[in-house]
Amino acid sequence: TSSAAAKTNGTTDIAAQLNALAYDRVGLLWSAVADTSYPECAWVGDRLPPVAGTAQWSYATLQGVLPDNLTDDEIANLENKKCNYYIVIANVPVTKKGWLVNGSFIEETMIVDWTKSRIQERIFFRMVNSLKLPSDNPGLAVIQSDIYSVLQEGVRNTAFASNPAPSVYVPDILDIDPNLRAQGIVTGIKFKARMVIGIVEVEIDGTVVI
Repeated sequence: TSSAAAKTNGTTDIAAQLNALAYDRVGLLWSAVADTSYPECAWVGDRLPPVAGTAQWSYATLQGVLPDNLTDDEIANLENKKCNYYIVIANVPVTKKGWLVNGSFIEETMIVDWTKSRIQERIFFRMVNSLKLPSDNPGLAVIQSDIYSVLQEGVRNTAFASNPAPSVYVPDILDIDPNLRAQGIVTGIKFKARMVIGIVEVEIDGTVVI
C-alpha cells in the first residue's frame, strides 16, 4: 500500500485494520511507489524461491524499487501495525521487518507449511511404494524414520536447530486404541523441533574503560 494514513497512528487505515484482524497469511508492505513499481512482486520474487528456512524476509533489496524516506515516527507507526517498509540503511536499501499482519514472521509460516507438506509427501510416498506398511512396531519405526528425515533436512536448511536435536515419538502399537488399529489408523505420533528464524535486530551492551 502507498496509503499515507498507514504511516500515522490512526486506527482506520488498511494497515491498522489488517493488524486488528490478525490474519496469519497476509503481509503488508508500505511503499510510496506501491501503485507503479509493485514492490511486493519484487519482494516475493526475491524471497519465495529459496527453500523454506534458508531466507528471512527482512533485509531484502528489491530490484527496480525506490526505497522510502521515513521519519522515526512513521517507522514506529508502521511497526506498531506490523506493516513492513523499505528504507535505506548504511547506503543499502532493505526491507524491514518481514512480518505478517498478525506479528509473526513470514518465514515461520513458510517453515511450518514446508514441514507439513514434506512429511505428508514422505508418508504418502512410503504407502504408495510399499506392498504393505504393517501396523506393528517395525511399521511405526518406518514412519518415525521418515518424519525424522524431514526434520533433519530442516536442520540442514537452518529451519530447525541441531541443538536440541529434533525428536520423533511413536507409541507402542499396543497402546493405540484397538478399534483404530482395526481400521488401519495410527495415532499418537508426535515430533518436536526448535524453529530457527533469522536475526532481525541485534542489541549490544559494551563498556569501554581506561
